[in-house]
Amino acid sequence: MASLAYGQLKRIDELISKKRSDYRLFRSLLGDLDDITLNPEPAGVINGAWATGVVFSRDCGLTGKDAMAALAQKGIPTRPFFHPLSSLPAYSDNTTGGQDVNPVAYSLHMRGLHLPCALTMTEDQVEFVALAIREFVVGSA
Repeated sequence: MASLAYGQLKRIDELISKKRSDYRLFRSLLGDLDDITLNPEPAGVINGAWATGVVFSRDCGLTGKDAMAALAQKGIPTRPFFHPLSSLPAYSDNTTGGQDVNPVAYSLHMRGLHLPCALTMTEDQVEFVALAIREFVVGSA
C-alpha cells in the first residue's frame, strides 16, 4: 500500500494538473449559469480540484438529488455533496447539533453534488457532463 501511495506522490504534479484542467473546463462551460456555483478559487488560492462540486442556488429550487437522478439517466455517475458530520450515525450522540444548529451544512448538502472526476476523463467526456448539467438547469427553469 505504501508503494502505491509513493507512486502517486511521485506523479502529484501531473495528477493535480489533470484535475485542475478538468475543473477549468467545467468552469468555462458552466460558469455563466447564475443558478450554480462551482468550487471557489479566491485570489491567492490554488484549488487542487480533487473533485468539481456544483451547488444549486437556493432560489432555483433544484436539488443535488434531482440532478444526480437526471444525470444517471444519461449514464453519468455523480456523488452526493459532503454529508454534514452531525447527520452521520457515528456522530448522532454528540452535541454539535443537527440542521437547526448547522443550517448551512445541511443546505449545501441538499443543493450540491460532485461531478465525475476520474483522471481518465477526456475533454469530450467533461463537455458531455457539462452539457447535461446545463440542460438540467436550463430545462428546470
